[in-house]
Amino acid sequence: QDSGIGISDEDKTRIFKQFVRANDSRIDNVKGLGLGLSITRTMVVKQGGQIWVESEMGKGSTFYFTIPANVESEAYVRHTSALDFPQTAEL
Repeated sequence: QDSGIGISDEDKTRIFKQFVRANDSRIDNVKGLGLGLSITRTMVVKQGGQIWVESEMGKGSTFYFTIPANVESEAYVRHTSALDFPQTAEL
């Protein structure tokens, strides 16, 4: 949560996409590629969660996310399966 410049309704629908930054001249001097929120969204969604922002122009923004507590990620399942030893043939 911050008390910054806020995010417009139009930008709220765009900012989670790759290489997208808010269209606001007040942040033109702020460096960035527009990848942080996209990467965050990808990580949250891969875990079965959701991410969103609530913001009011001139008052700031609050970002929220949820991640289910009992989700096994596909990467974890693949990793642990690779550790399983193959069954040996009976002689």
